This record gives sequence, structure tokens and C-alpha cells, in this order.
Amino acid sequence: MKKVERELCNIVEKLEGNLIGIGLSEPKLLDRIEKNSKITECTLLNDETGALNEESGRRTKKLNIRKLRKKFKKKRIDTIICATEQIAQYTKTFVKDSIFITKGTIYFYGDDFEMLENIQEKYKRYQVSTKQEKYGQSYLYVVEVNGAKNHRIKEIGYYVKDTVMNGVDYLSDYLVH
Repeated sequence: MKKVERELCNIVEKLEGNLIGIGLSEPKLLDRIEKNSKITECTLLNDETGALNEESGRRTKKLNIRKLRKKFKKKRIDTIICATEQIAQYTKTFVKDSIFITKGTIYFYGDDFEMLENIQEKYKRYQVSTKQEKYGQSYLYVVEVNGAKNHRIKEIGYYVKDTVMNGVDYLSDYLVH
């Protein structure tokens, strides 16, 4: 993922405002985030339990991806960068929550093309502009959320549809095997 990592480093250097990073583990990328003084607030969500808070000496609480909507208010986050492997099991709720809290851009990166296509399908429901780039075997998927329209009833309908489709996929896999 060297090429994608370099591209993300270039993107991070130009970022301003609030940032959420999900599954970011590349040391170069984390260093660039640390050095960028234009990023006012940065929240990193990983599988690790919690980072050590330097002021109090205690570990911070781990924020669950499912609780993004409760933690962050509507349209408060400028940018989200996430690894597709980290949100694979949360796509049903992550897409609607990311549309709700983000006012700028969402970047997805990873090797799993099927996962990126699944994410792309779900974001097209909200009439947002998307762009997908391939760097070697890795992919970078960019979602511009500026003019996204979300409606509570549509979100509930999409949630039910995704749940039924996941159930049908699980049942068909079970019957085939």
C-alpha cells in the first residue's frame, strides 16, 4: 500500500479542520497528521483499547464506530479517513452516520475491491459525488459529502433493505454450503 499511503500523506498535508481517522496504522501517515497544524481536532479510532492520555496518565476510552452519531453532532467533521478492513462489519450503519456528521470529504482506502463497490453503492443513494482511483493493488475511494441529502425515513428504509439483503446473502451461502 505504498502508493496509497503516499497519496494519503499528500492529502493529509492539505487538510484543515476536524479529522476522524479509522484504522490508520501507517506510521508515516500518523506523523503527517501530527505535524499538520491546520488540523484543529483529530480523533483516531483503532482496534486498540485506548491511547494513553499524557495529561492525566490514564487510558482514554475506546469510541465505538456504531456511536459516531451520538458523539459528533450534525455536519461538524470536515474529513474522515478510514481503512475499509476496519469498517467492513459496520457498513450498514457507518454510511448513514458518516453522511450525518461530515460536511467535507470521506476517504476510504484498502485492497478489497468488493468492499469498496459495496460502499460506493450505499453512498450513491445520497446523491454525492464519488471518485475511485487505483494505486497498484490498492484502491482509494473519495466521497464528497458537501451536498448530501439525508432523510430519516429514507435512512430507516435503507437500513431495513440492507438488513434483508444481508440475511438473504447469509441464507444463500448457508444453503449452498
